[in-house]
Amino acid sequence: MKKSELQKIIRKEVENVISEGHSEYQNYMFFQNLKTIRRMVDKMMQLDPSQVDALLSSGHGWAVDHISTSADDITEVGGWLCNELSM
Repeated sequence: MKKSELQKIIRKEVENVISEGHSEYQNYMFFQNLKTIRRMVDKMMQLDPSQVDALLSSGHGWAVDHISTSADDITEVGGWLCNELSM
């Protein structure tokens, strides 16, 4: 089985678990949190970048810091999972 085929199968299974609300996994909240992260990122990406930049520059640097540390954390976990699962 090719790597891309395995990724598609895993992605589909994760999406099924999330969409069906199954809690058969001990770490079901991991998948729910991924769904929430994806939803919020999609919403933020639809915002006007100029407006967001102006808002961030007007004393809301904490938001930039949160996104930065979150990106680092997600990259670390994603890298680890892909490495462990040989993806």
